[in-house]
Amino acid sequence: MQVVSGAIGREIVHCLSKAIESDKTAYYKALKIAQRSNGLLEWILYFQKVAMLAQSMAEEQVEFTLKKARYPENTRHQLNPNYS
Repeated sequence: MQVVSGAIGREIVHCLSKAIESDKTAYYKALKIAQRSNGLLEWILYFQKVAMLAQSMAEEQVEFTLKKARYPENTRHQLNPNYS
């Protein structure tokens, strides 16, 4: 179970990186506003949006991985009709 949770943790970090990469302009804009005005609200709102996107991406990736892992078990009877 620790292996799975570790893999999921890495996947979430990877998805966070992908979410930021998907719109670098918004990242730099929010960062610039936060640096110039010391206003963290813009940065927090930006990061909240990115975190939600990353969570959705991670959920999709976990679902895909689980489906892929279950595929052999779900199709075993088709591959070997004598399997009980």
